[in-house]
Amino acid sequence: MDGKVAAIFGASTSILGTVRSQTHLHVILEALNVIVVPQPQIFIRSAAQALAPDGSLKNEMASQLLKDLIRNTLELAGKLKE
Repeated sequence: MDGKVAAIFGASTSILGTVRSQTHLHVILEALNVIVVPQPQIFIRSAAQALAPDGSLKNEMASQLLKDLIRNTLELAGKLKE
């Protein structure tokens, strides 16, 4: 996985579950020399209430942050590919 680009985000039924898991995953990916996109960080808590029946995010700000994270990831991967 050396030099690959990754984005981390998560949703959890609890308030802090995704924070802990994302922190742990970040450490693991860095040990594998994966470039982790730093911003924005997305921690979706109480996922049962945060997601609509179709799986989309109810909160527009969270939805925009996820789009920004995907854009940032693709941009970084593109720059590294050049």
